[in-house]
Amino acid sequence: MLRLRILSACALGALLLAILLFLPPLGWTLFVIVVIAVAAWEWAGFAKYAVPARLSYLVAMVLLTLSVLAWAGVFQETPVRDRFSAVFWIASLFWMLGVPYWIWRMPMNPSGWLVLAIGMVVLLATALAIVDLRTAGVGVMLAIMAIVWVADVAAYFVGRAIGKHKLAPRVSPGKTVEGAIGALIGVAIYAIAATLAFDLISATLAATLAVAIGLACFGILGDLFESALKRQAGIKDSGNVLPGHGGILDRIDALLPVLPMAALLLPR
Repeated sequence: MLRLRILSACALGALLLAILLFLPPLGWTLFVIVVIAVAAWEWAGFAKYAVPARLSYLVAMVLLTLSVLAWAGVFQETPVRDRFSAVFWIASLFWMLGVPYWIWRMPMNPSGWLVLAIGMVVLLATALAIVDLRTAGVGVMLAIMAIVWVADVAAYFVGRAIGKHKLAPRVSPGKTVEGAIGALIGVAIYAIAATLAFDLISATLAATLAVAIGLACFGILGDLFESALKRQAGIKDSGNVLPGHGGILDRIDALLPVLPMAALLLPR
């Protein structure tokens, strides 16, 4: 299983890099729409809805995303990036306030409408952030996404090696405090190395460290929130489109809070 996960992760990474480097802005935007459509289908599964309702949610999510992108001028030559800010703020506040409360209370039968409404905010903010960050440059986009990847790898190996204390046993019994600490240490090392080697972020080292570690913390929270939704829905994976990895949401769960917050922090 580990070998399959590594091979599919490498293939997905190579595909993402090729898409980032070679697709024009419009092509990238359409790719994002496809990803969000699949994510919306999976998210509706968290609400335990059948196929017709899931299709309706997918269509609604795609139309909403396209409408906001068009309103912001993304399909024209001069998009107005500031029009995304309100969505980023709403999503960020949800991740800072709503998600910790949700994980703490762990409602076992949340309203399906509430789950879908949360998905609208979370997925819309993520889609807009992916489009927005791409305009800042491929290097910036990859540097931000690498925070999540480094944290994920570090948490996995540190947790397997020395993990003993459960991080959130009711939500995700496999995650440990040691793994989370390992993730933050790994991200700190990555942030220092990236800043010194490539000067990817024009800020002081202390500020870069604070931002990277803060985003990594919310990445862990995103992972836990998706685990909570799956546990409440009684499913193991959000989908089965990725061999060895489950669904799209299983791969981007930590990016859901990180990307909108990063987009909000980038200068405009």
